[in-house]
Amino acid sequence: MTVLFHILVLTNILLGFNFYQIPQSQSILGHLISSKSVGKIDLPQTSKLKINYSSTPYAIYSTLKDRKGNMWFGTESRGVCKYDGKTFSWLDTPELGLAIRAIYEDKKGNIWIGNNGFGLFKYDGKLLTNFTQKYHLENPDFQNNLKGKLGTMARVWSISEDKYGSLCIATIDAGLWKFTGRGFLNYTTKDGLLSNTITKLSTEKNGNLRIETDKGVNFFDGESILK
Repeated sequence: MTVLFHILVLTNILLGFNFYQIPQSQSILGHLISSKSVGKIDLPQTSKLKINYSSTPYAIYSTLKDRKGNMWFGTESRGVCKYDGKTFSWLDTPELGLAIRAIYEDKKGNIWIGNNGFGLFKYDGKLLTNFTQKYHLENPDFQNNLKGKLGTMARVWSISEDKYGSLCIATIDAGLWKFTGRGFLNYTTKDGLLSNTITKLSTEKNGNLRIETDKGVNFFDGESILK
């Protein structure tokens, strides 16, 4: 399968069936693309996963360019595709067959993956580990009733690190989670969040995390939720 780039005068990069804003003059797969360009990447349809939830199972929901220059693509229901500049490879275990909403590389080079149903995964280059399952934070009823549940980390929407290097996980239904190295701490509206529905995490210049919810913005200084 050939990687195709179509340069057009637009403001986004088109990956599969989804648009993603890219920084000005960001290098993608060795191609320099300005903020007024669009690139189209056709992933090889070779994932082992076959269950469809729509007509676009290879649609891309999240992307990452890691420190080695590899590109990672999270799909709707085909897992995660990695492209090293020459070849494509898949992480396509059944648990990754739900929408991949987040892909993040931590300071140690581990790849963290979050999806809508089975939660948080760590990939160290060899082994894929489901941390939601490991720490008993699943929501097994979600697959049946599609309802969120507080106290779970099954529906991961964004991943980042705080100023101290602790992994932070945003969920769409259960607030913010922080990994301490031995377990997870949960921050919800009881701790000051405007909403338990978090859509995005990003880092401010002072090192605090910006938490975007459906009811406004909070901040996290590594210990407390701030307004």
